[in-house]
Amino acid sequence: MVDIVEAAPEQYGDVADALVDAFGSTIELSPLYEADLRDVERHAKEYRIWTAQEEGDIAGVVLTPRGVLGDADALAFTRSGEREFRQLAVRPQYRGRGVARALIDHAVRSIGALGIGTVEIHTGLRMVSARRLYESYGFTRRPERETFVVDGGYRIVTYTYRIPERYVAHDPVVDEWERTRPYRGDAVADGPGSIAGFTNALDRAGLGCIVSTDPDDIARYEFHRSAADEEHGLAVAWPDTSEQAAILRRVAERYGVPVTRWRNGSFTFEPPARSGLIVVGEAA
Repeated sequence: MVDIVEAAPEQYGDVADALVDAFGSTIELSPLYEADLRDVERHAKEYRIWTAQEEGDIAGVVLTPRGVLGDADALAFTRSGEREFRQLAVRPQYRGRGVARALIDHAVRSIGALGIGTVEIHTGLRMVSARRLYESYGFTRRPERETFVVDGGYRIVTYTYRIPERYVAHDPVVDEWERTRPYRGDAVADGPGSIAGFTNALDRAGLGCIVSTDPDDIARYEFHRSAADEEHGLAVAWPDTSEQAAILRRVAERYGVPVTRWRNGSFTFEPPARSGLIVVGEAA
């Protein structure tokens, strides 16, 4: 039996260590990502910090929303009737004991208790074990919502889960709030990491005629990848001049998209391991 308790503020430092330990054992943490994991005090303003306790130690962590009603603008990109739990993590020495599933159970029921019927979560393609767990639990992948890359080209993966009705505490006030609050998530985001923002910026720069987002075009330069590698190019470009190549690089840098060059039938450096822009030709 896993004990799940809410962390007190004086425990936030230990929670941060547990998060970094858990995520750092699975992926390489960028300085920005590690700083975000360690900023538990900031997260605690909007999320409850739950810890799974084993042998007097923090075995795992998950964050759930403190409430439903609030700043409508802050929820403008959250779909009606949905909320997310964040930073589900289990330390390596406690994996395989049911800790992660217990934390998901707790998070799902906590969100249902707020009167919300659907959970949306975000993870990464590198988080293979986590994705298998979510899928075995019943989460459904939503590729149509996967519109961002982070940390220099890692695609954000989205899942949703419909909470069983017995765990949803329906509230007319919450239902009305969710029905009437604005949702702007269908608008094209135009900032760092936005895939649509990046490709639109290439069009605005007058480069649409030398850029393709057709999967077949991109696949021509990705034959080196294994079938299990899901990070794929966002676009491929064939610049005619060094000036065009320079503009491509500037736009990619502005949107946090990595650039890989292809010359003479091969990549000039290591094959790309992230979702980015492939620039082909001598002008690259």
